[in-house]
Amino acid sequence: MKRIKIEDEIKLKIVEFLAFDLKDDVEIALYGRKSGDYLNISREWLKDRGEAARKIVNVCGDGVTEEELRYFMKFIHKIATFDGEYRFLSNFYEPSPVIWNGITFNSVEAAYQAAKSLDINDHVRFSTMSASFSKKAGRQLKLRPDWEEVKYSIMENLVRKKFQNPVMKDKLLATGHSYLEEGNRWNDTTWGVCRGEGKNWLGTILMDVREDIRNGNN
Repeated sequence: MKRIKIEDEIKLKIVEFLAFDLKDDVEIALYGRKSGDYLNISREWLKDRGEAARKIVNVCGDGVTEEELRYFMKFIHKIATFDGEYRFLSNFYEPSPVIWNGITFNSVEAAYQAAKSLDINDHVRFSTMSASFSKKAGRQLKLRPDWEEVKYSIMENLVRKKFQNPVMKDKLLATGHSYLEEGNRWNDTTWGVCRGEGKNWLGTILMDVREDIRNGNN
């Protein structure tokens, strides 16, 4: 698995987090901030110390995997709601045109709701709706038989289309390595997180898209 070389500032934050998190489980010395040498850890001391200890060994090695970096950033720097300056991360952000099945929608949300139906007339109708109205109208649609099997891939496809726009792409890249979480108050524990519980599928898709853009794969 590809390993990511991370900036010294992030490395130091990770080490400081783990030093606090592990407390007496591991001895950590922070030193030489200007030189970039932040770790003085005995691998023997870390042996059999659990998941966090394994991760910190990786930090002082040849970088971290994307999965490990997300684990750390969830605690170190998390964008916890898609509001304010981060409103653009929301599926309700408008205008943010996406083309799906040859039809242009004003937002990811409107296109996603339209995708619940196999009727082209519904698709055309939803293309003129606002994001918020499309969500309400989507509850009235007759769901396509395979909706539960295809809804994640449809969402991912739509989000990728949204961030093909150069301006939107730059906005997403500007979030750096921050952990992206769609915190909400409306009990969505599938696409987001509510009261600390949720799968955060939308946040995961956004981080996947960001990683692919960074690597030139989107």
